[in-house]
Amino acid sequence: MKNSEEKNSNSTDSTFFDFIRAENPETVFKTLQKEDDYFVALVLSCISESLASSLFSMFELERQIKIQEQIAKGLKIPVSVVKAYAESFKEYLKNQVEEEKNHIAGSEKACKILQLSKISVQKEFIDELSRQNDELAAKFKEKLFFFDDIPLLSDRALQCVLREVDENLLTKALKAATEPTCEKFFRNMSEKAAAMLKEDMELIGPIRLKDALECQQFIVNVVLRLEEKGEIVIERTKDDVMV
Repeated sequence: MKNSEEKNSNSTDSTFFDFIRAENPETVFKTLQKEDDYFVALVLSCISESLASSLFSMFELERQIKIQEQIAKGLKIPVSVVKAYAESFKEYLKNQVEEEKNHIAGSEKACKILQLSKISVQKEFIDELSRQNDELAAKFKEKLFFFDDIPLLSDRALQCVLREVDENLLTKALKAATEPTCEKFFRNMSEKAAAMLKEDMELIGPIRLKDALECQQFIVNVVLRLEEKGEIVIERTKDDVMV
């Protein structure tokens, strides 16, 4: 009878890598991506098929083929070695998670500061940052919310916002808004209310851009406050919008 140390990874107790289930799959993938194909194949062989499939799908096609070739061959590794690999990877993954948390905390703090700035300051900052560091600018854009992002809100979310906004303030805010933004508001009001708002926008005549932007900022702050309270969800891309 063979010694337990001679068992291969196909018969190894997969609990060695159970800790992976508790982590963010994207973080696990980023960490695995730095490892060689053999090690990735080992990990995927020792976790549940559903989780393995989820992680496997994140790799590029070229690496998927190499990883599957390794899995198909069978991985004959002593249990003690698999356990050592698992413990080492667990520690490495833990460090990656901590590093990611620190990075996220930093970016969230930076975005919070920018969110509380005036819209004109935000736009000027993003425009200039895009010229200097487009990648970093994209990260800020993912977390920021501008008045002209209103069309990305679901109808239900916008209706929650409208209940917190004075008609006078909305009239001024829409004077400097894009057509899609105005239409989003109109569609979420009764025909009578929308008609009255359009009439008020005409009657009010020209207003200072500064005043319009201040009103827009107030509404943006309402949106962010409702999101923080969990009353609405801000969808960051048009593809994710729920109506």
